[in-house]
Amino acid sequence: MKTLPFVVLVLFLALILSGCEKKAQKIFSPEKALQIAAQTQEAQALINYRNRALSECLEKKVVRSCESEWVTCRDNAWVVQYVLTSQCPVKSDGRLGMNFVIDGFDGKVISHYPEREYFANDKFCYDNGDCISGTVGENKECLNFIAAPFAHFTPASSTCLCQAGQCILK
Repeated sequence: MKTLPFVVLVLFLALILSGCEKKAQKIFSPEKALQIAAQTQEAQALINYRNRALSECLEKKVVRSCESEWVTCRDNAWVVQYVLTSQCPVKSDGRLGMNFVIDGFDGKVISHYPEREYFANDKFCYDNGDCISGTVGENKECLNFIAAPFAHFTPASSTCLCQAGQCILK
């Protein structure tokens, strides 16, 4: 009977030494993060926006979240950024593009900005900061920050508001 506790102890030590303890996961490659982002509806909305007007002038970058100024540091996440190059036919205030935060273990998209609704509706907004005013000819216009660079309008002193999810002139 004295050998039974000894055998149990030996088996327990063998299990521990054989690696049954939880092994540390390794974060997947930045290339895989880029592939995951490219397959999202949001990335496709950006690429296909205005008959693919931006498709040839988007630069794709992948950085660890702790190296990004866009998100809170997460050791296990990648940030995939689609940014405009200097060859783009439009100039924007820096918000025309796309950012994704992707979990580096399971590939889940944690967050993204902006929402694809901005690409589907030129007047879509969440708050007043999303709206930009200008004039096209003699017409005053109020568009979201995605559509405004394409409007070729002159900035105006008119005030835009976001009301019920739509940019409107005040």
